[in-house]
Amino acid sequence: MTKIYLCIVSLRPDCPDPVNPLPPLECLRFFEAAARHESFARAAEELRVTPAAVAHRMRTLERYLGAPLFSRRQRSVRLNRRGRAYYEAIRRILRDIHRTTRHHADGRRLRGR
Repeated sequence: MTKIYLCIVSLRPDCPDPVNPLPPLECLRFFEAAARHESFARAAEELRVTPAAVAHRMRTLERYLGAPLFSRRQRSVRLNRRGRAYYEAIRRILRDIHRTTRHHADGRRLRGR
């Protein structure tokens, strides 16, 4: 069966795009902090935003993925099994991006290619 994607980016930024399947990258940064702390409040403090902003981006990411990443309880969150697996993968990817960026920023600037 063929899936048809209808997505108006300006109205639904969380809609999976078959041409560019990346989730909103800001959501990944927020997810990494929220997952590491298992707390939207502590992630918000680190990122200098409100806990509501973190919660909003987590809902956006979960809608994009089509599955919850956290078990939500009264005033607390915990990664679920899917969230833990996703966190491990995202953590490695962000660490690689950080290392690569640091390598190229340490006097080895990329030439305009």
